[in-house]
Amino acid sequence: ILNRTSKVYHIDNFVMRRKFHNLVRDFNPDILQCTDFIDFSDFFLYRYSSKLLQVVHDPFPHSGERTWKKRILRSLEFKLIKNYVLLNSKQEKKFVAQNKLKTSYVYQASLGVYSCLQEFKNEQNILDDEQYILFFGRISPYKGVEYLIHAVELLHKENLKINLVIAGGGTLYFESLLKNKPYIKVLNKFLSMDELYSLIEHCKFVVCPYVDATQSGVIMSAFALNKVVVGTDVGGLPQMLGYGDYGPIVPPRDGKALALAMKGLFSDATLQKYELKIKEAITNGDFSWKRIADKYIDIFKKIMHDAIV
Repeated sequence: ILNRTSKVYHIDNFVMRRKFHNLVRDFNPDILQCTDFIDFSDFFLYRYSSKLLQVVHDPFPHSGERTWKKRILRSLEFKLIKNYVLLNSKQEKKFVAQNKLKTSYVYQASLGVYSCLQEFKNEQNILDDEQYILFFGRISPYKGVEYLIHAVELLHKENLKINLVIAGGGTLYFESLLKNKPYIKVLNKFLSMDELYSLIEHCKFVVCPYVDATQSGVIMSAFALNKVVVGTDVGGLPQMLGYGDYGPIVPPRDGKALALAMKGLFSDATLQKYELKIKEAITNGDFSWKRIADKYIDIFKKIMHDAIV
């Protein structure tokens, strides 16, 4: 485990990367699995390109987050790395075609439920037992928070009194929409794990109103505490939501549809129906760590076999 102690390009981190380089060289692993595109400080990993397996969380950069640095790093990887894992099947065809990759070297797995969150169980309720809908995570324009604000406003116009909590770091690009809406509370900061556990545990359900997406760690965090998620029909979200089995799916940029889906979850019986299916998916289904681990072991064996041949 490597933990940065300061800014990415601080001298201390270059020293740490040198030690990491020596460790990899001496250990000589069969597989090097990367969970993010290789940064400039880790270019030494390309010495082991035949052993690299790149997990691609974002096959395509999110709206408003396409930078020159990401373009360079992605371009290099697609030239130098052969093996990839995608975490949803919907985007595979476009990903392969756009980056001129071989389908036989692009594998499928899925995110597992973020069960580590259960280790931060605590009794605090930072919102004093109020009933609320929760949006959490890094705040960015592609998250579509403005449509969620509009949806909650529509619910209040129907006299359905419920609070919305928006929690996470980032620029509040929708701040002007919060005026005269005392039922919306914003925690604009990086959340500790204890705070995150408390917020998810005490919410009624979670909403991901994204306007584009790949897959979402937010959904896997909510599922860790068996909470239902309302999501939009973008990227890999429908697959993560079991195409409607684990939570309602609505069109993106549609506040009315979002309000209608949330209104349906005010029924405890409906929530419990979804929760039972989520629990089964975590225990024995696609989100169980046993099934995910087996998939990766099969992928590792295939890569090692190809290396020998």
